[in-house]
Amino acid sequence: MACAFALIYVDYRIARASVSDRLLGLGQRIAPYLDDARGIEAPREFHLNGVKIFGAVGHTAHPVSNVRKFYQERYHATGEVVDGIDRVIAKKGARVPEHLNELSFGDDRQGGMLAADLGEKLTYGTLKKRMQKFISSGDVGDLFHLRYVYFEKTGDNGTRYLTLWSDEMNLSRLGGNGGDVPGTDPQDVPRFPGSVRSLVAEERGMPQRVVVYDAVGSPAIAKQFYRMHMAEKGWVEDEDFTRLSEREGRNALHFARAEGREVVVDATTHSDGNGISICVVQTR
Repeated sequence: MACAFALIYVDYRIARASVSDRLLGLGQRIAPYLDDARGIEAPREFHLNGVKIFGAVGHTAHPVSNVRKFYQERYHATGEVVDGIDRVIAKKGARVPEHLNELSFGDDRQGGMLAADLGEKLTYGTLKKRMQKFISSGDVGDLFHLRYVYFEKTGDNGTRYLTLWSDEMNLSRLGGNGGDVPGTDPQDVPRFPGSVRSLVAEERGMPQRVVVYDAVGSPAIAKQFYRMHMAEKGWVEDEDFTRLSEREGRNALHFARAEGREVVVDATTHSDGNGISICVVQTR
């Protein structure tokens, strides 16, 4: 659920990017479609549990099938390691995948691709060095770089596409190892007793952010906690929002402060029934 909150947040923030923004030189960014930077908006920098992730939205008059093919070919892995894996698969009588390092989904209406960008042709010597670095750092970026593209057909039969990329992906940061993940709690928002921070997603330079906590208890108790303690911190509850969420069977609250900041707190039961998730969304 935490990852879902993050993806929804990132897609929402990127969609607000302005085409008039200047393209930034952000290291090994994912290639624009047909390498044409004029068709894609300025990259945005996000932080997910302290890991930097960049994203940008583009549009082309070409159909989804063309966009998919371009990215599949661009990030297709080659080298003796890939060839060796192909031979092993073939010997076992299985079908050798056309793009071993890529995972595609969807169709020509909407879909996407996740790729492990290996960069140069991968030799066994290069793989050994990368593995040694990864074992020492725990950063997947020492093995490969993640590249994600989502495609969607537009009304003019063109394609809107979302690109996400990162050159770092430290597993210990993403998982938290049982404790708080890197990041900070929203200012002036009390923390539910015993909760553990499991996700922090934010855009650099913007006030909007999502923070998710895991805790023991019930959504109703969490709701009572925030109604009481947010008022002590100077927040004013939106009672119309509360009544609406109650009609929908949710334990969600909306608060605002005099200086203009707003947050939504939503408490839900974990899918396995053990514990709760508390999502705090700062909207402004």
